Amino acid sequence: MKRIILLVLLIFFFVFFQSSVKADPQNNPLNVEYSIVSTTGNLGGDSWRFIYTINNQTEGTGDLTGLDGFYVMVPLTATISNIQVPVPYINTAGAHWEASYKFDYPPLDINTYKWLIFWGSGAESVYPIRQFAIFSFDANNVQVGTNEGYVVTYFHEDYLQYPNDPDNWYHAYYSQITGPVANPVPEPATMLLIGSGLIGLAGLRKKFKK
Repeated sequence: MKRIILLVLLIFFFVFFQSSVKADPQNNPLNVEYSIVSTTGNLGGDSWRFIYTINNQTEGTGDLTGLDGFYVMVPLTATISNIQVPVPYINTAGAHWEASYKFDYPPLDINTYKWLIFWGSGAESVYPIRQFAIFSFDANNVQVGTNEGYVVTYFHEDYLQYPNDPDNWYHAYYSQITGPVANPVPEPATMLLIGSGLIGLAGLRKKFKK
């Protein structure tokens, strides 16, 4: 009897609580869907401007589908300013792009980094196939390095299929950023520790040679 009750409960769960595709990005590496060109400009010292041009090459099926978001990893120690977002692809009331921060997903070293996210609000903000969008920001107390980022894809068809479930309106894919992004500037204490370790190793090597 207990087994029958358990089986009924399991069937009930899978029928009424099916897992949906969350708006959070999933680990699906891109191939030719998007091209990402990143450039940097030094603003003096450890201050840099990062500019990302994302071209939607094949992702989407028409208007209101395609590029709907861009995430890039930035150091916690960085001071971010002058954030520039694209205008909506179709400039209508309510459609806009915004920027904010995220710390929980995708997983990252939360003691070192956070996600700077650019997000299109409203289906009209989405950049369809053969269109590009430009994102940029200034970062102080950083070095140029290689890090992670990704784009988020919006499918309007999912909205038609699941009108009451916003979590199902998005499909997401990791981008492969090949250009420079922000890395933390090593702290003086860290550099001193590394230097001391190297000196110690050199001394140890001489001792063994004797």
